[in-house]
Amino acid sequence: MTRPGCAASAVALLCLACLVQAGGGVLPALNASPLGGAETVAAGETGAGANATLPGATPGTPAGDAAGTAAAVPGSNGTAGAVPALNQTANLTGAPTTVTGSGAIPNASVSGGPLGLTAAPANASWGETVRVSGRTAAGTAVQVYLDGVETGQLSADTTGAFSYDYLVDRVAAGPHVFRARAGYFLLDEVSFAVLPTEPEVRLQVVVDTWENETALRCSGNVSAGGRPVPGAPVHLEFRGIGSGDCTTGNEGQFELLAGLDPGSYEVVANVSFTDGRPLTPASSPVVRVEIPGGGLPVLPLLAGLVVLLVGAAGFFVLRQRSGGQRAAPAAPAGPVPARPEPVRGKPEPPEPAPAPVRRKPEPPEPAPAPPAVAPAPPAGGVGEPVASPSDDLRSLARSLSGDGGRDGVEAIYRELVARVAAREPGAHLEAMTPRELAGHLGQTPAAVAMNRVATCYEAVAYAGRPPTPVDLETMVEGFVAVLSEPARAER
Repeated sequence: MTRPGCAASAVALLCLACLVQAGGGVLPALNASPLGGAETVAAGETGAGANATLPGATPGTPAGDAAGTAAAVPGSNGTAGAVPALNQTANLTGAPTTVTGSGAIPNASVSGGPLGLTAAPANASWGETVRVSGRTAAGTAVQVYLDGVETGQLSADTTGAFSYDYLVDRVAAGPHVFRARAGYFLLDEVSFAVLPTEPEVRLQVVVDTWENETALRCSGNVSAGGRPVPGAPVHLEFRGIGSGDCTTGNEGQFELLAGLDPGSYEVVANVSFTDGRPLTPASSPVVRVEIPGGGLPVLPLLAGLVVLLVGAAGFFVLRQRSGGQRAAPAAPAGPVPARPEPVRGKPEPPEPAPAPVRRKPEPPEPAPAPPAVAPAPPAGGVGEPVASPSDDLRSLARSLSGDGGRDGVEAIYRELVARVAAREPGAHLEAMTPRELAGHLGQTPAAVAMNRVATCYEAVAYAGRPPTPVDLETMVEGFVAVLSEPARAER
């Protein structure tokens, strides 16, 4: 280290424009004294400090690892470049930096390079806040970037400090990088990681009634890390019967009403996220419940965690009737009751004629009905004793299902859309989404069946869920139910 002498003069602040980037060696504090001259500090040099005089020459602006020159500006109250303020620790890489000038700066220290950008905590989960902090010149505008995309803007305070709070929400699990830019200088970068989180799904099922008929009211909530998860897609499975879908509200709550015959049922609530949140798929404990054949209500028999109802975010009615007996386990929808099926909890006004039968047609009037109608056989069983248009549709749908994969679900849906569209030429029904097509069918049993088909098709074709035997049966029976209804023009 060399210190040529020079005349002394008072200076207020050290202004460093040369220190743009940072790295390995530690730059020692430069405590100015009236010795005068220029000071050269080699990269990687360490020490308790060095005396120097700083005359106020125009600072140079080297880049990267080049040598640099900095100068004190007598009477100055600010700093230049990426240097935040005096009395800061600095890192320096590359060639020596030369400081020239004259005058005394008691107890002043040089700082530069990265400005200590930090992210805390270094590992965060969904719903947590990561604080990004650093230091630059007072009042400097700062932009914060996450993985190269700007995520926030702020200004350093009067001491040069700044901080930005980032809420972990729709960001993938894994490593990420924050970068901060102050003025024209890229200050620093810091890494952190987002941890995958498994949500907790709580489900309560109680026996209820709807329109004076037996039903199950399914309610619960979804949380992650003790925080409610809003907008979570909840898929409720009534094992061997069918399924229904709803979405959680702002407090993570959900509710679904399913109309079912007396019998024993197993219900489970599943969640799976496709919106970018770092939340893994999860399921509630299975809830087993008995709907008695006699009076209502009764206490459910629960297996798993039970919580209180916190409010409804969605409302859906799943109607399953089978002539007083529980439907075959593989069937997502049984014969239609004497009145039309409800849609989203609002029943359709009764029609003068009974709704068409979905699984087994009732004997036509005025021929007397047989004394008893046997329930439909389980999936994969023998055909109905008497052939009917419904049987033909069911056979066609089963043949389209192929080996039971996604292609089978797709084939059933495409054939269904083509046949419905053929009933209304010029309506362009083939261009509608599954939900739009269900809405086009209006307040009819066909619309209810189409809603079930749409829910199943979207989960398999859009969300990528592997189809289950229940999904395939839902598509087959929905195919039959929709096409068994008369066209809109015929009603």
